[in-house]
Amino acid sequence: MEKLVVVLQALPFEERPFVGKDGSNQVFASRKLILSDGVDTFQAEMTGDTARANKDVQYDMTTLHRVQIQMSVRKWTAKDTNAEQYANDIRIIKMA
Repeated sequence: MEKLVVVLQALPFEERPFVGKDGSNQVFASRKLILSDGVDTFQAEMTGDTARANKDVQYDMTTLHRVQIQMSVRKWTAKDTNAEQYANDIRIIKMA
């Protein structure tokens, strides 16, 4: 999906280590942005090389940006209640 958005807030770049499915040590890179299309406000996340390439970008909060995003739903079971939980994940693929 492609949208025209304004960046309301750019959160700091983060890197955190994790163990991959193959048992190797890896690093997860991300940068989260709070975006608005004038109607909806949402959080979206850049990951990997996209996050690294944009880690120091200072966004103009008055400029419209064209963003290509991928949206999906994530399902998990809460450990304390054993209830099914859902969250929407919004990933930034490209931003101009």
